Amino acid sequence: MLYINDDLYAADTAQIEADIKRLPAWRRDIVLRYKHEPGRRQCLLAYQLLCRGLQKDFGIDGMPRFEYGGHGKPFLPDYPALHFNMSHCQTAVACAISKTPVGVDIETYRPVKESVVRYAMSESESLRILQAARPERAFAILWTQKEALVKLTGEGIGRQLPTLLESNPHRLSTLVTPQYVCTQAEE
Repeated sequence: MLYINDDLYAADTAQIEADIKRLPAWRRDIVLRYKHEPGRRQCLLAYQLLCRGLQKDFGIDGMPRFEYGGHGKPFLPDYPALHFNMSHCQTAVACAISKTPVGVDIETYRPVKESVVRYAMSESESLRILQAARPERAFAILWTQKEALVKLTGEGIGRQLPTLLESNPHRLSTLVTPQYVCTQAEE
């Protein structure tokens, strides 16, 4: 299941601060690591999506604790049969929950830097991006697919990014909106 909140400013700052105070101490500490309000808001709202999704689709109430594996992939120690992943950007937050390993990435459109394209993409992907009518959109689609895959496996972006999609055995679902792109990768 994929959950997205793209109305990040529906709650005013006072409500966000009140919601942060209601978090369990471990999660509040993570939220407060963000120095600026938008980062705190995004981190809080991603966790709230996780809580809502677990309650709605799996009957799990409350604010579950999660931990991190060796490469930083989060997991629910009290619910080992469930997998989740969260992501946030300037315009939206996403949370994917599944009974199989899952990764998710959400990104807003940003100007494309050719050096980043050449670093992260294969030659054919680079050409597709650099020749696209909207290179920022083409880049965001491919980037979220790659990021969701590395978040699925928990390996991080240290993997060989340019060829990552060439031998991908996982399911990718990509949502493209006028404000952002979101990709979910699942086994």
